[in-house]
Amino acid sequence: MQKILDQLLDLVQEIEIPLIYAHGDEQDYACLCRILWKNLNIYKDVIVLMGGFHQLRVMQKIFYKRHAYKGYRNFL
Repeated sequence: MQKILDQLLDLVQEIEIPLIYAHGDEQDYACLCRILWKNLNIYKDVIVLMGGFHQLRVMQKIFYKRHAYKGYRNFL
């Protein structure tokens, strides 16, 4: 993943844009965020996003874990 971030930084410099977005699923998002947090100064021009579908699934998992015992389990 760090190799991908390095390629994105090269692209930012090559086409002279201020920021670039990296879009991925839950696993990619978590891995990229971990790398970004450890190297804040290096990858400050990269913004990591999780796709809308994956955001919805994460919210459903949270909802289920919090409210499964209240009878919402049948709806998820």
